[in-house]
Amino acid sequence: MLFVSLMRWWYGLGWLDQLTLIRLRFEKTADFFSIGLMLKTLVQPFKQIDADPQRKGSLDVLLRALFDQLFSRFVGLIVRSVLIVVGCVALAVEALVGGIRLVVWPLLPIAPLLVAPFVISGWMLWR
Repeated sequence: MLFVSLMRWWYGLGWLDQLTLIRLRFEKTADFFSIGLMLKTLVQPFKQIDADPQRKGSLDVLLRALFDQLFSRFVGLIVRSVLIVVGCVALAVEALVGGIRLVVWPLLPIAPLLVAPFVISGWMLWR
């Protein structure tokens, strides 16, 4: 009876639990990289220190502020673009690992039966 309960859990609730864990890990990775927020703020200034758009003064001061803002926006574009690409790669890896995990999960209980002939014959993977 214990064996039947274990198999019912493994192929039922256990598999659904694995699916939930994979989904939560995927959401955690997506939240870590915040790809949606990065896309919304793609060309916003990045860590501006002293470029005040409301600054009044000579043409030199206004041009310096404009250059500072453009440079800051360019840096923001580059940094956010790199984070978006890295986040997409991380999400693709998470999806691939999760898919493999879901495919391998039902095979684990029968893995000893599949490996037993190799063990009995003395075959070793590293030779």
